Amino acid sequence: MEVSMEVSVTGSISGSTSYSIDEVNSVRESVATSVYELPNGQRSWIPFVLPEFKPYVGAKFRTLDEVFVMYEEYAEKAGFCTRLGTTKKRNDIITTRYILCSKANKPKDQDVDSVGMCSTSSPRCVNFKVTDCKAFIKVRLVRGSSDYEIYCFVEEHNYGPLSSEHITKRKRKLDFATKEFISNCRLACVGPTKAFKLHVVLKGGHHNMQGTLPDYNNFDRDIRELIVDGDAQMVVDKFNERAKNVKNFTFKSRVVGTELTSLFWVDNISKINYEAFGDVMAFDSTYHTNMYDMIFVPFSGIDHHKKCVVFGAGLLHNESVESYTWLLQMFLDTHGKQPTFVLTDQDPSMKQAVHSVLDKSIHRLCMWHVITKLPLKIDGNLLNNSNLRRSIHKLVWNVYIDVDTFERRWNRLMNEYGLQDHVTFDTSNFNVTCEYMGFTCIGYLVAHQDQSKKIVKEYKVTFDTSNFNVTCEYMGFTRIGYLCRHVFCIYRHQGIDKIPMKYVSLRWCRDALPSGVYCMENRQN
Repeated sequence: MEVSMEVSVTGSISGSTSYSIDEVNSVRESVATSVYELPNGQRSWIPFVLPEFKPYVGAKFRTLDEVFVMYEEYAEKAGFCTRLGTTKKRNDIITTRYILCSKANKPKDQDVDSVGMCSTSSPRCVNFKVTDCKAFIKVRLVRGSSDYEIYCFVEEHNYGPLSSEHITKRKRKLDFATKEFISNCRLACVGPTKAFKLHVVLKGGHHNMQGTLPDYNNFDRDIRELIVDGDAQMVVDKFNERAKNVKNFTFKSRVVGTELTSLFWVDNISKINYEAFGDVMAFDSTYHTNMYDMIFVPFSGIDHHKKCVVFGAGLLHNESVESYTWLLQMFLDTHGKQPTFVLTDQDPSMKQAVHSVLDKSIHRLCMWHVITKLPLKIDGNLLNNSNLRRSIHKLVWNVYIDVDTFERRWNRLMNEYGLQDHVTFDTSNFNVTCEYMGFTCIGYLVAHQDQSKKIVKEYKVTFDTSNFNVTCEYMGFTRIGYLCRHVFCIYRHQGIDKIPMKYVSLRWCRDALPSGVYCMENRQN
């Protein structure tokens, strides 16, 4: 029963107001509807469409495809999307076909836990919602003929018109020009989201767009899936071309069967950095690529400004001993010398590979990786004790402490928190390397005093008068590559006014790197 009627127009006509039927039909680019208010308080909307595009009962068509095309065109002008519904057949011939509004069917209720007030499942989050809309057409096979006719047509919708025509199903289909634009943006390293925003500006607004942001993302995904099988060869070809055209660039790859499993590359700057600062080298495998889930392994060190520099990089398919062994062998073949120290995490495969390939290097574990695994080694309640965490960090990060002091404080810490029998913090496996001193050695005790002349710390320094060799408990030269002030104190006492060249590490010199490193050619490569 019709109670009241009003006409609302959305689209190029802004706002919501009332117009005559003639005025509405003159607006070709807008979606106009009449709104019916029913006695139960609900509303229904009937879109205004020119008669020549509007379906009607009794209309005949030669094929079902003609029906689909007609109703799809009507739906686009009316501002809604369609989908196929019920099909009835007899002897494999379709006798009845329903074409529905895309918002047909009742919404699915979400199961809710009345106790916890939370969903028992995680429903898919979509922007499209069904409203149990009853708008549809029904067509049937004409008896004694191959034609089809419309025998039922409902044009009322239980929801308002779409705010803009461009999001209908037909308008969401990307045309060739749009697909080409997305592809070109991808070649320029512009993702689908930025490409969509850029296209909106170039087109003059969303209403001129072909497709939505999800459509752009979906097409970009299809491009990735299309070229994924050829990506490996593309990467190899690109690196090989770079090796031919870029000075002193090295690239190695390994293929098992038809699968690219390992990559390694080093440029000219990385080789120069390793020559100057390769005494200590660190590498880890904590990074993974997004698309192919390969393991990224960078080789790095510290330069004379205490900044991180790269010695090379690799990609591995897995973290097996064989993979790490191949990667380290390529690293050694490229640079030609082993580092003095190698720092890694606690990966057992990595440890075996280091001992196999870098047999002359001293292997040590990275303290950062050790500390990050602390929560896995200590009971959760005990780890929440801030005093314990503070005491452990203060002790293990103290690079100036001697072995005896460390062992004494460590045992005291274990006794304080009842960790004496914990297998993870047993330090009995640590070895201390002692040096043999000849008869020409002189021992000194260098003391630190506070303002009141009270001794707060002492370091033992040994000096060899025959060759000016010097060792200090502080181990400044061993740890960081230059002598500590305790050694300078002894040199001054001995009347030595020039540092022996064996204690002048080139890595800390101003000219550690050749001037050619800073040329424009190397910066561009």
